Amino acid sequence: MKYDKFVNLRKVNREVIVPAFDRAGLNNIATSISQCGNFSVMYECMHCGTREWKGFTRCKNKFCACCNAVKSLIWIAKAYSKLEQYLKAGKYIVMLTLTIRDRSNLTESLNILNKAWKYFHDKDRKCANEFNHTFAGGIKSLEVTTGKNSGEWHPHLHCILVKDQFSYDKPYLDSAWAHCVERAGGEIDEKINDIRSIYMRDENGVKRYDKDALLLGIVESVKYISKFDYNKETFDRLKELVNSLHGVRQIDTFGCCKNIHKDVEDELNEEVQLGDIVEHACQVCGCTEAKLVEMLTDRIPSADGIVLTDKVNIFKPFTGKMLEGVKASNGKISWDSLQEPKKTDNELFEDLVYQSSMFDTECPATATSRSIRNVDNDLDKLDELFAKATEDEISKKP
Repeated sequence: MKYDKFVNLRKVNREVIVPAFDRAGLNNIATSISQCGNFSVMYECMHCGTREWKGFTRCKNKFCACCNAVKSLIWIAKAYSKLEQYLKAGKYIVMLTLTIRDRSNLTESLNILNKAWKYFHDKDRKCANEFNHTFAGGIKSLEVTTGKNSGEWHPHLHCILVKDQFSYDKPYLDSAWAHCVERAGGEIDEKINDIRSIYMRDENGVKRYDKDALLLGIVESVKYISKFDYNKETFDRLKELVNSLHGVRQIDTFGCCKNIHKDVEDELNEEVQLGDIVEHACQVCGCTEAKLVEMLTDRIPSADGIVLTDKVNIFKPFTGKMLEGVKASNGKISWDSLQEPKKTDNELFEDLVYQSSMFDTECPATATSRSIRNVDNDLDKLDELFAKATEDEISKKP
């Protein structure tokens, strides 16, 4: 994650999310989130002492804006890497959304939804056999929002599924999901599902089934467990949200995608060892050795960039001394890359998930809070954001 995005999300934590949980009397959560990112981990160049922001100490709370962004980015990167291989191998990738009727009680809704999924994927012999025969594996994520018309809880499942060959599955899914919802305690007419191939439209309106579209589908599916305008949520609903989601796993994998979950957990649980010497190219002198250090985030100088030091900041006007340092780097870093660094795949993921996330809201200190965009009902806008974020960076098919 880039430093400027971290600063913005930390501001959302402090000015929107923490006050909301404080008002609801959920002080433990508020305290945990308020302390998230108080310390930053930096690369410190062993040659010139330049410090570059690497990350932050995380609270790992599922309602924290900063931690959710990191978790989502890791999921997107790992899922994209795995699913792109299946796409290249000629397999089909589709996105399935499974929902039930909106209800006033979130715990009841989640119980029905989760039980229905277990029947659908595992326990109901007929449905599960058909499902596992059709789909080789996939990723399932839970999202909780408020129903647009009902104002009640609207939990639903997003699934990205891998198929070996093309098939028309809508009739089977309609009857199977309705049957499983009824077995789980719902009603037979709750057969609300949607399945579609992962695609996006080009500038001519033609559907494209390529890795650009795959990235879009992953971002839409693997994001945040809840999307709310915390400034407007009532205290009772926030308490109900916290209690109902306690111990609930947001994202799960199965079949051929099973190992993705382990890869994500390994990266999320990786501990930073302060003082370790690591390989990292300094953007000022080109030295490839750096030490991991920690400092208070609030003591980091205000800057547009992420390279920070007491002596020099490369985003300030370049000095003759700095130019000499760049020339002395023996080609390890180019002047062009200092001026206009090319975005990496991870940076593209970050731009896209940041623009399509729950954090499309402004802090009250800077502007009136806006309603958070519901991405699921605004795919055209998401297409525009995707095209903008990836323009000239990911090769496009004719």
